[in-house]
Amino acid sequence: MKDRGILNKYNERRRQRSRFNATKYGLSAKVTLLPNESEQDFLSMLRGMFKVHQPSGVHEEELVVRIANLTWRLRRGPRAEAAEIAQGIERAQTKYLDSLISEADSRCKFGLLYGGMLHRCCNPMVMDCAIKRLMQLRAHFEDRGLDMQKDLSILFDIYGPFEQAGDGESFPRRYLSLADFARDYSANRRRMSRSARKAIQDVIDCINAEIKRIESLKVSYEEVHSRRQALAVQAMLVPKAEVADRLQRYESHLSREIDRTLKRLERLQRIRFGQALPPQI
Repeated sequence: MKDRGILNKYNERRRQRSRFNATKYGLSAKVTLLPNESEQDFLSMLRGMFKVHQPSGVHEEELVVRIANLTWRLRRGPRAEAAEIAQGIERAQTKYLDSLISEADSRCKFGLLYGGMLHRCCNPMVMDCAIKRLMQLRAHFEDRGLDMQKDLSILFDIYGPFEQAGDGESFPRRYLSLADFARDYSANRRRMSRSARKAIQDVIDCINAEIKRIESLKVSYEEVHSRRQALAVQAMLVPKAEVADRLQRYESHLSREIDRTLKRLERLQRIRFGQALPPQI
């Protein structure tokens, strides 16, 4: 008798588990599972709801399945909000980066139209372009010395007219003065003297100092742009009003449906147990 009682309990537990088998694949048609959602998680939640509500009969089971479906969809709300925020952040960052790239492309191609690509510019990409042009200037000078026409073209692209580049101590004027002195000094000597080599090195040092100055400015402006992007990300942590309203309407609709379905389930169970029904509102 004792063994039969244990066997009956085991069979009862097995029946309780297998009661979901008939609806397992039918449930997939009742709820739309997204590619990143687990059917096992949904079925686990459904089993928990069956255990809590203890439905009996087709109608009660259908209501419990409906509650599970609505609850599963309601859980998507926070994920959808997070996705909207992430999408907004990515969109803002992409737009900001595109504006920097567009400005850099325009300034690097048509520097004179802006009064020089560095004129009133805080774009690190433009500064990268200016540094590359100065490296070209240095390489050309080391290779052929001063070439007034080509060197002025590079200097005008970077700094614009020298009046806008500053006073007589501006880099373009210093470069032209030192380069011209080095050319004249070297031309008067058949062999390159120590003084001539020093004059050439002074020109190269002048270019290197300007490159370091622009690199330092670039680092400073990169920090500014980084702070701006961080603030933009903080501002996007709250979704826009139309997005928040849409999510709220979606969640409110599902919550009302869950509440309505729970009341229908409670009414059926009261009828089954012979209990008094709550008054209709």
